Amino acid sequence: MSLPASQRRALDVIEGELRASAPHLASMFGIFTRLTNADGPAMTERLRPSRLRAVVIRLRAFVLIPVAVAMVVAGVVVGGTGRGVSNPSPPQRVTQLAVPGK
Repeated sequence: MSLPASQRRALDVIEGELRASAPHLASMFGIFTRLTNADGPAMTERLRPSRLRAVVIRLRAFVLIPVAVAMVVAGVVVGGTGRGVSNPSPPQRVTQLAVPGK
């Protein structure tokens, strides 16, 4: 597995700082690398989805889809039956002010 140049440089900087600050730890990493070099890359484990997760997915499908459909139908019914004011009359213009006492 090869890394991009920027990540390789970052790892080289970390390695240099580790060798300078903790030479004993750096030598232990070197020993670990030599011992595990022949093992190859680590195997990945394939996990099955849990039963709880499968139940939650099914529950979402059986509950959320009908709720969404019901909301759309309700919106159509409410929006289609109401008689809204499509052209409201303009506000009346005030020509005289009623002043109390005059």
